[in-house]
Amino acid sequence: MQATIERYRKRAKAKEALDPPFVNNIVQLEHLNHEEAASLIKKIEQLEVSKRKMLGEDLGSCSLDELQQLEHQLEKSVCKIRARKIEVFEEQIKQLKQKEKVLQDENAKLLQKWESEGGDGGVNNEGGEKMLNYAESSSPSSEVETELLIGPPRRFLSIH
Repeated sequence: MQATIERYRKRAKAKEALDPPFVNNIVQLEHLNHEEAASLIKKIEQLEVSKRKMLGEDLGSCSLDELQQLEHQLEKSVCKIRARKIEVFEEQIKQLKQKEKVLQDENAKLLQKWESEGGDGGVNNEGGEKMLNYAESSSPSSEVETELLIGPPRRFLSIH
């Protein structure tokens, strides 16, 4: 029996000599990784349950305190969302005001250029010829009657 124990010890020492110390570390790391993976899986499940509750699902098992906490969290979230939405709108308003100013400046330059070229109510077409504005060229005979008549159309009657 003593000989068997001695053989076991010699082989164990020989195995330790062949296996570097990092092998033991790998075994320990694998054990830790399994624990970490189990912990992460449990955390994911908790987050999924929390998400479902935030979406209003599976609320039957919630106590009144849990429901009130959930409501408070949702109210805080809505406030943050609204604040961000206001920021975005303010940024858009600022950009649009800048664009408006640029367009007004461009419009003023074009008006000044038009007036300096003799803005007499005429507009140059592509060929450089003057054309009258439509509003100036309309004659009183081309006016449209704008009276509103309610009821069936009457033939041979004039409402003038």
